[in-house]
Amino acid sequence: MKKILLLVSVSLVLIISSCKKDNNTDARDQYLATYGVSETFTNVGGGTGTDTYDITITKSTTKATTILISNFGNQNVTAEATVSENTISIISQTITVGGDIYGLSGSGSISGNVLDISYTVNGSWSGVCVCTKK
Repeated sequence: MKKILLLVSVSLVLIISSCKKDNNTDARDQYLATYGVSETFTNVGGGTGTDTYDITITKSTTKATTILISNFGNQNVTAEATVSENTISIISQTITVGGDIYGLSGSGSISGNVLDISYTVNGSWSGVCVCTKK
């Protein structure tokens, strides 16, 4: 009887311990979506403007902490950003807009369904984006 009780106890412990939640979630998952963007930008030579458009964020298939932001700045370019929990860093990179090459960098943070991004395109313009998941 003691052996049966011991076997049942060990079995229960194994079953309960195997049901623990897996904490190996990918921090990029919370960013994956299509967003409606409301942007305010400032040109280096003066002047400001606004724009609305959509971006889509996907995971990089080659870099474990990187997301890809398509249609960044409504310029039909894809920007890379690294993810750390609720913040992103748009790593310094080059983009081609209208045949011209620019340096791009920035940062952002997500809270619920809203992603805020601030960025600079060296020598041309800077922008602040409020992105809402669709």
